[in-house]
Amino acid sequence: MRNPVAGVLGLVMAVLLGYAADLGAYPWPGFVALSIGALVTAVFHGMRGAFWLNRVLGKPIPAPVYAHR
Repeated sequence: MRNPVAGVLGLVMAVLLGYAADLGAYPWPGFVALSIGALVTAVFHGMRGAFWLNRVLGKPIPAPVYAHR
């Protein structure tokens, strides 16, 4: 349940920040910032950063969930 809540809150924060930044007036800087943020997030998760962070913080690593049972 934490992932959907975190995802929705992240989306709301992104929309509010995008609105506050006036992306309509400055589309290219907004696009560059969005692209860099997406790339950093993809690299972090692609390199298993979330598992590393859980291990460093002493939190349990969840068991993998498979769609096919």
